[in-house]
Amino acid sequence: MGTEEVIDLTTTPATFDTASTKHIPTTIPKHSTGHTDEKTLEDGEFPSGEEGPSSTLQDQVIELYPPDHPRGWFSLIATFCSNFIVFGYNYSWGLFQQQYLDDTYADQVTSFSLSFVGSLGMATLFLLGPFIGLMVKRTGIRIPITVGGILIFLGLFLASYANAPWQLYLTHGLLFGMGASLSFFSTIHLPTQWFEKRIGLATGIALAGSGIGGLVMDQIVHAMISSIGYRWALRVVSFISLAMIFTAAATAKERPLKLRWSDRIRNILDLSLLRNSRFSTLAIMGLITTFGYMAPFFFLPSYSTFIGLDASTGATLTSVMSAVNAIGRIVTGWAADRVGRLNTLFLCTFVAGLSCMVIWPFAKSLGVLIVFVLFYGFTGGGFISLFPVVAKLFIPVKDLSNAMGILFFSQAFGNLFGPAILGALLDQTAPNTSYVPGQMFCGAATIVGALIILGIKFSMEKKPFAKL
Repeated sequence: MGTEEVIDLTTTPATFDTASTKHIPTTIPKHSTGHTDEKTLEDGEFPSGEEGPSSTLQDQVIELYPPDHPRGWFSLIATFCSNFIVFGYNYSWGLFQQQYLDDTYADQVTSFSLSFVGSLGMATLFLLGPFIGLMVKRTGIRIPITVGGILIFLGLFLASYANAPWQLYLTHGLLFGMGASLSFFSTIHLPTQWFEKRIGLATGIALAGSGIGGLVMDQIVHAMISSIGYRWALRVVSFISLAMIFTAAATAKERPLKLRWSDRIRNILDLSLLRNSRFSTLAIMGLITTFGYMAPFFFLPSYSTFIGLDASTGATLTSVMSAVNAIGRIVTGWAADRVGRLNTLFLCTFVAGLSCMVIWPFAKSLGVLIVFVLFYGFTGGGFISLFPVVAKLFIPVKDLSNAMGILFFSQAFGNLFGPAILGALLDQTAPNTSYVPGQMFCGAATIVGALIILGIKFSMEKKPFAKL
């Protein structure tokens, strides 16, 4: 395609090369106007009487690429690679957790204390979101992605030399979490920024990197722990992570949107976004739902051995859940484009919670556990991929990076304490260990999140089967 030139339209007219600007569209997309012409809201529009964030700036966006431009598909590679490592590794954390709990630190940790290692990584990832957005505003996306890749590499590589549990909190937890946050938040907004007509499908494909990463990582990690030990497994994974994140940095490109000079410097933690009641309610939904979301991934390997299956079967089941998770992200993204984003998000979240409460507690055999893995993996994938897509219903495209930071910031607390609560409930039931209290907790948190989504929908449209 050649080098793409971004013209700063805020300079004085005398400095323009008019021939170089002929290709630049001068029209503003309908969804950026901030007004509602129909009963059903379009992306970035706000209902009558409700104030949208920075709405006075919306007519100042100049579009350098049209929506659904072919360059957007190339940028999906960056989001895919980032998710492959950030969440693919986290989905395989349960294998390391089992290794540490049963062998390496068996006399030094409990399920509760060890679960905080994986939770700390996830929480750090989401807590730093708004601040990563600030860095992206100042430096562009490639520098944060690259720095993130280096930190992920260091976190995993140094973890392979850890000799005490507290060192895992610094390496597996904080260092990996900081790197993951830099890589994830520099790319998560790219699908919603580039696409409109196929936004659900594009987002699903990009975020399917998480499930595919989990599938690959589970198999690699289990095989390496069994053959060369967990320390070398961590070292190999650290180099794989570095290669994937550098690939993300090489392929990442934002859809250029220029603002007038007076609006360039904005507070990235723009809490005015929360004045939109539906957006703020969506953030609350994410906070509650994530108390239950990651726990099944973290505890599936240990639960498998608890019911009498061998460790390799547990690793395989985790891989299957990750694979189905990837498929779920793509299929639910496709469905969201056809039956509505809120409708699909509600259904996915509700079924995921229900499966934790009515299938997982009765999974005492391999067959029933596979049923749970399929249901939860598929619908849980929908929750993750549809979250940013739904946000675009309420937030204009130029605020999406900021919005993603706020939304995922709200999820940090659930990711930090959710798995730890399940671990604490396990410890409380010892010596007659029971997973049922934790399973009920995970399911209840997820179902409450689904009901919140239902409330958002009915606040916008009273008809239960309306496409929304």
